[in-house]
Amino acid sequence: MNRERIISVVGYGAFFWFMFWLFAYWTFPYDRLAAFITDKVAESGSGYTLEIGSLSPHWLTGVELEEVKVQKSAAATLAAPTDDKGKPLPTPALRIDQAHARIGLLGLLFGSRSLSFDAEIGDGEIEGRYKESSDEKHIEATIENVDMAKLGLLESFVTLPMKGNMNGEIDLTLGEVPAKTSGSVKIDVKNLTIGDGKAKFKLGSMGGLTIDPIAAGEVNLLVDVKEGVGNIKKLTTSGPDLKLEGSGDIRFAQPIARSRLGVLMKLKLTDTYKNKTARTKTMFSLLEGSSVPQVAAAKTADGAYQLRLGGTLKSVRALPAGQQSLGAPGVGAPIVAAPGDEEE
Repeated sequence: MNRERIISVVGYGAFFWFMFWLFAYWTFPYDRLAAFITDKVAESGSGYTLEIGSLSPHWLTGVELEEVKVQKSAAATLAAPTDDKGKPLPTPALRIDQAHARIGLLGLLFGSRSLSFDAEIGDGEIEGRYKESSDEKHIEATIENVDMAKLGLLESFVTLPMKGNMNGEIDLTLGEVPAKTSGSVKIDVKNLTIGDGKAKFKLGSMGGLTIDPIAAGEVNLLVDVKEGVGNIKKLTTSGPDLKLEGSGDIRFAQPIARSRLGVLMKLKLTDTYKNKTARTKTMFSLLEGSSVPQVAAAKTADGAYQLRLGGTLKSVRALPAGQQSLGAPGVGAPIVAAPGDEEE
């Protein structure tokens, strides 16, 4: 076979495979893929639902998603939100305007899976990489100027709307054996405001209390993860209305949703906030004279309120801990599982 013949055969073969992959790329059933992904999330038992407005190809090995909505079911929220008449409100949701995900083909040749991603959330962005091998998972992510109001899922834990700009960096290696998990998490939130003067906060038998906006200032969180334990090096805020301190740890497990919390948080609302409006004055008069056991048990000697966050990342539980000291022995100790909170 002469040189021209060889070039012709190779050229036609290359053209055939190029057109084959191009045709497959254009005609791939992306709508069915979107439906498959949402069904898998619903079947996972995580307590979340996923909606994808549209899914389309992006470059050669990527996809583009638009109008993505991640929502936690009412049954899985810490305290389902209600309106003034006690009727359940729609549970908070995370809404992503546009996102891209791209598979790393080279890693597949060596037995690992990698994915790069970016997502637009309002005027902010989250981007990073995920890599998985047989013995570990690694995630890197950068958060830039994301409005807390867009992260509705956080309201699943506090049932109050929040505003503020979030920035941060996450670098975690999750070992197949939890003791091999390591990395760091750094989150900063500027100009955090909690509550909007309309939403209610449930407090024991007192029912829902309408919370006037709380100016929490800048929140700083730093977690150092070594040998499977994430020690909270810093958890503070010092705003005009709220002072917050936190300590404790996160004991990682697989899957990560089963990681256990042992975190103590001390919150003190300032006199400026207590006397801000007639509503705040009334609210604190009720709290000071409250016979609700949870309120009394959470109060500290200096007039602050202290809570211990326990359970798992999947099911966070807040317990009053007014008599415990920040940084005291046992704050970061493993928490005994409450009934119904055992690992499946």
